[in-house]
Amino acid sequence: MFLRVKDVLINLNEVQYVRRTQDTITLYFKGDYYDMAFDTEGEAMGYLCELSSLLDAKKLEVWG
Repeated sequence: MFLRVKDVLINLNEVQYVRRTQDTITLYFKGDYYDMAFDTEGEAMGYLCELSSLLDAKKLEVWG
């Protein structure tokens, strides 16, 4: 399964863990990472909740 974020295509099977700090979510995968910034902390939380349903079977660490 892939996630398109702006001009990047991320293979969700490669995501190792997710970190949220206020209004930014960072996806870490195989020695690299990708930051997504949101206008508010609430928007970031909403996106993270939706993303977690896609990643639920992977049992990722989520830091927040």
